[in-house]
Amino acid sequence: LLWLVLLAPFLFFPGGGRGIAIVALPVLWLLRWVASRHFIPRTPLDGSLLLLLVMVAVSLWATFDPALSLPKVTGVLLGVAFFYALVERAGSPRGILLALAFFLATSVAIAAISLFTTRWTSKFAFFQRLITLLPNTALELPGGPADGFNPNGVAGALLFALPLLLVLIWPYRNAALSLVSRRGRWLLYPLLLLAFLLTGLVLVLTQSRGGYLGLAVGLLVLLLPRRRLFFLVTAIAALVLVVALRTGPDTLLTYFDDTQTVEVREEVTDNVVSGVQSFGDRVQLWRRTLYVIHDFPLTGTGMGTFRQVVPILYPVFSIPPDLDVGHAHNHLLAAAVDLGLPGLAAYLALWFGAAAMCWQIWHSTLPGGYRAVALGLAAGLCANFVWGLTDANVLGAKAAFPFWLALGAVAALHRYSVLGEGADVQRVE
Repeated sequence: LLWLVLLAPFLFFPGGGRGIAIVALPVLWLLRWVASRHFIPRTPLDGSLLLLLVMVAVSLWATFDPALSLPKVTGVLLGVAFFYALVERAGSPRGILLALAFFLATSVAIAAISLFTTRWTSKFAFFQRLITLLPNTALELPGGPADGFNPNGVAGALLFALPLLLVLIWPYRNAALSLVSRRGRWLLYPLLLLAFLLTGLVLVLTQSRGGYLGLAVGLLVLLLPRRRLFFLVTAIAALVLVVALRTGPDTLLTYFDDTQTVEVREEVTDNVVSGVQSFGDRVQLWRRTLYVIHDFPLTGTGMGTFRQVVPILYPVFSIPPDLDVGHAHNHLLAAAVDLGLPGLAAYLALWFGAAAMCWQIWHSTLPGGYRAVALGLAAGLCANFVWGLTDANVLGAKAAFPFWLALGAVAALHRYSVLGEGADVQRVE
């Protein structure tokens, strides 16, 4: 895990060390085989990941510009490497907590950095005064956009961890914090509370409608163990939705309009400043994306090529041609464009596999604390999946990195539930 942390800057950010870092990944797996006689720990997602990596290689062959696709390819390779590194730690309660701590620390770091690297805009009048208190000029990171990260992308990246943080601090029976000793709880609780407040604040400040909707779905998932409350809240939400559709569907759709002013950027970056300003624009973009998938069903156009291919071959006339649209604004369509339909199948298999693992952990004989953690991870995955129906952090992008850490945490907990069921589970000091 430490070696991967040291390699991450070379794979994430542009520079001459990327080639050396790519070679270093298989070297690490070879060293693992020498030390433990296996390359990677076995997980239920191995077949899906193998197909995904095959399609990543195919997309690198199919792309019209390998230099444009290489950053996304290395991002996927690094994400898969971190996934298996976290699963490797699943042999003990201390290893599980280390995997969770790494996932949460990364998410909190993203939230903290986003305060200084996001191009903040005011979509609601209520937030105008708060936005003026934030830095006016975004801190530029290597390989990042000069005018700051997209708030919608930041919201999607934070949704993975926020429900889990809520589970960790919420004082109900069988809380996940019971996994550590009483002394450890006194030390951890203030840190977790601060992490939750910081992450939640940044998510609110993004003013991402999709982020708010995804968070609402994630909170609804947290209510699943309390069935009466879950069905009550679901019924109320369904009633409100029906009334909104009956009284004014156009008004409801405009809730997802993005009226912020965007500037043209010359460079190609991982984080997208979108020219998609309304739900209608998204629908037009989805239609063009389906044309792309129809024309490149097996290989896709190559990772990271959407912003170059669509404006030339499949222009969206409602979007000005000088605005940068970097993805399909739907994570499933984005995966199909980048990796073809086989890549989409592998990507969906990762989501379904994660859902199945969370279900098995919940119904395992592990203590309630572990099952509460699984519920928090499942809620975060559901929240991001819903957010991704109208936006996307494409595979290989920096903002998609928490996806691999969340998968790794779920797989590590599942591996421990399979290998450790029936064993005495002790609290970690």
